[in-house]
Amino acid sequence: MHSVAATRTSRRKTNKSGVTKFANTDPKKPNRILRSLYKYFWYTTSDGDTRLATSIGTLDRVPQQINDYVFHPKTFADDEYPSTFPPNMPWPPKTAQDLLLAVGSEGEECIGNSCYTDTQCYDHSCTHSFSTFKQSKKTWHDHFDLRETKDKGIGVFTKTAFKTDDVLGWYAGEILSSNTRNNQGDYLMEMPIGATASSPPESPCPSDSEHTPSSPSPSSSNASSSALTHDTSAMDMTVLIDASRRGNWTRFINHSCKPYTEFRMRRVGDVRIMDVEAVRRIPVGVELTVDYGGSYYGVDTRRRCRCGVRGFVSAKRRCS
Repeated sequence: MHSVAATRTSRRKTNKSGVTKFANTDPKKPNRILRSLYKYFWYTTSDGDTRLATSIGTLDRVPQQINDYVFHPKTFADDEYPSTFPPNMPWPPKTAQDLLLAVGSEGEECIGNSCYTDTQCYDHSCTHSFSTFKQSKKTWHDHFDLRETKDKGIGVFTKTAFKTDDVLGWYAGEILSSNTRNNQGDYLMEMPIGATASSPPESPCPSDSEHTPSSPSPSSSNASSSALTHDTSAMDMTVLIDASRRGNWTRFINHSCKPYTEFRMRRVGDVRIMDVEAVRRIPVGVELTVDYGGSYYGVDTRRRCRCGVRGFVSAKRRCS
């Protein structure tokens, strides 16, 4: 269940519906958590209030807003040298860039230094900078709003229009080993490392279940998604990008069987990322969506697709 907290300084009150709200208190003594509007995520409710996005079922766990990879070298200390890596790479990796070095047939997939364009760089040895690219995403509030939806919790809505193939963002979070015990989270994105097979990878898209009060949170660690155009090969070695505790706005993109975007594996300079790209024209004021994939909401699962598109996967399951 997706819990919420009001922005105004207050004391806690609980109404008959069980939703936690807050009563006004002395405005000269603001709650400590409200001092940084950019450290956390804030969304607009259906009645126009601004509230703090919190984790499932509790006000004590608040996902932090970051725009980077979170990397701990010790995470990979016990992992073997990946067979997909070129020889003589540093191992265990010392930085996220060491681990996510773009190698293989990715020379035509650099997206440059900035978002909100469809620019591509065809130079295999280009000097585009991941640091510069991350800076360009600090203005995401100018392009997107987080709002409460009717039945999917929090969603991402557009404030500007985009054209097909525009890059809208990228998936940030903590890098985990694929061998981690904590591989059943709601916001896991699978990312190949080293040289990949001829096809780009498929990635599980984060579940929208954290934003959905009426259903439990399914794990997405072993779910596949058609958000990318090709499947992950069994030959690929992967890591997990976990945005459950720390991530950027892309963690709130909900599913649709007729989506506006896809997650695609790209590079910025020599660093591999999973970006969000428009697959058709996107007008102002619509909810941004991605297809979580047939395996995630497929006919053999118990998960419910709530997108409402004609022929959506939950309807197919009920008819099967």
